Amino acid sequence: MEFDEKTLVEYFRRELKRKAWRLQYAAKQRRNREVLFPEEHYLSSSFEKEVVSKIFIQELKNAIPSQTGQYIYKRTIVDGATEREVADELKMSQQAVNKWKKKIKYQLLKKIPHSQPYY
Repeated sequence: MEFDEKTLVEYFRRELKRKAWRLQYAAKQRRNREVLFPEEHYLSSSFEKEVVSKIFIQELKNAIPSQTGQYIYKRTIVDGATEREVADELKMSQQAVNKWKKKIKYQLLKKIPHSQPYY
């Protein structure tokens, strides 16, 4: 069975689009899974709001009892590092970093007024 050039080009174009979509989707899912709080909660445009946000972030960090938890919070939330990067730095698995983040999220949500812990 022979294919003409136009059919092959169309086939590969379709496959490349499919692969690109899957890569984008996987990256989006990984980013959503790794974000502790949405960006709009700690980033703003005005100077006053930015200062208050930074103070709030520092207070949240200080509310975390362990040094490891504080480091993971700082690197993943404030610095924007991925769980894999932090795991390599701490010589632990990415899954362990993810579990730490879930534990941190639960601890912080308990300290924030009017928030309900969720999983």
